[in-house]
Amino acid sequence: MSLDLYLTLKPLKALLKLPALKQPCLEEFLGIKNRIYNNGKECIQLYKDFLKKRDVIMAEEILGHNLEDVLGLGRIFEMLSYLCIYDSEYEVTYAELDDENLILELTLPYKLPQKFSNGNEQFYLTGEKETIKFIIKTTDGKLKQYYANPKDYYYLPEEDTIIPKALGSGIDKKHRKAATKDTCYTWFTCSDIFLSDPLKQKQYLEHTLPYLLNTLK
Repeated sequence: MSLDLYLTLKPLKALLKLPALKQPCLEEFLGIKNRIYNNGKECIQLYKDFLKKRDVIMAEEILGHNLEDVLGLGRIFEMLSYLCIYDSEYEVTYAELDDENLILELTLPYKLPQKFSNGNEQFYLTGEKETIKFIIKTTDGKLKQYYANPKDYYYLPEEDTIIPKALGSGIDKKHRKAATKDTCYTWFTCSDIFLSDPLKQKQYLEHTLPYLLNTLK
């Protein structure tokens, strides 16, 4: 069994505002500052020189750098906990409608190694320890629920909603368009029933959160 750690962590690049997914960038995010051997590129040339000279000091530098890489990699594994947000591994533990914003708090099964925050004009989220807090903008107390398979839907511009293609084939082509990832949604009211039901809240997040996270730059 193998794991491509950096490929697995790729969704976190935008979420955590990482400049790149190289080990030094991930270690910097985690607050790892006790490295002695920092330059991996120099280490490559150093190894080539060691093969020629067999110098003990060169060997110590190479082994020291490799040891720091291995230890740092162990810390980077902790970042897998952020993927709980993408994998729906959380429980909604609080919901409130504050003016035009829906506020949700999620409890994760794992502790996040570092706090973070991010967002845009549609939503804002923060994470610290085992808690994620979402603030999602509503429109007159209504929310868009997005769906992941736009190819299966028509978007109806006049009604600002989608309909399954199986049901929309009889609608005049002037009143329908192929849905895109940005128009593949329906509307629902953020009612007291919704605010009192964690299962409905999680269902909403399972549908909509992947779209929102993909809007982060």
